[in-house]
Amino acid sequence: MAQRNSAKPSPFEKRYVEESAKADTTTLMEHLNLPPGFIEFVEKNKRTIWIVIAILCCVTVAWTLYDSYTQNRRNKAASALTRALMAEPDAREQALVGVAEEFGGTPAALWSKIELAQLAKEKGDYAKAISVFLAVREKISAKSPLMPLVVAGLAAASEKSGDQDKALAYYEELAALEGFAPTASLEMARIYEEQGKKDKAIEKYELFLSESGMEGESAPGVDPTAEFVRARLNRLRE
Repeated sequence: MAQRNSAKPSPFEKRYVEESAKADTTTLMEHLNLPPGFIEFVEKNKRTIWIVIAILCCVTVAWTLYDSYTQNRRNKAASALTRALMAEPDAREQALVGVAEEFGGTPAALWSKIELAQLAKEKGDYAKAISVFLAVREKISAKSPLMPLVVAGLAAASEKSGDQDKALAYYEELAALEGFAPTASLEMARIYEEQGKKDKAIEKYELFLSESGMEGESAPGVDPTAEFVRARLNRLRE
């Protein structure tokens, strides 16, 4: 009777490989002196842990690619803005519109809109200038370096349109921004003087001198603006 040959299990069988891998992982964690409870938790939740790790890796790669795409888009937007600003006057407006539309959400797009508002103001289209400035203001934070430029633009366009009271309100807003109080006070003093409100004009002219550190007398010609303000104050006090 032929003797049956009992086949030895292959070291490459799935069951053998899984048991071997499990033993190796457990041994490694034991060598690292990890708590038994932690080792048991890892063994029970190994599949879930690997899934989480895979997801984290995918998210990291996706974020890196997105960051690279965003930076590349910003660089292209900046280049497009530079070309638009250097374009001939009759083509500049359309070029700026193209930057704003193609690269929306980038700093270059915001700057192009500010330039479009300035162009509208220069052309006498104050309603359009105010509309564009307001749209930009809604998209930037109060601490944005663009905010003073936008608020000053709103004040100037409002004054040009004949709404001095609105202009004064914007200049008050500008005065609250760091570093722009003297400029705002000087502009408000000028408007109050034009309106015949001497007391308010004097108050703002004096405030300008105080904010600029020019309360005292200065030598003639040292600061033309201070000389102009003192001359206006002398006339208003007559």
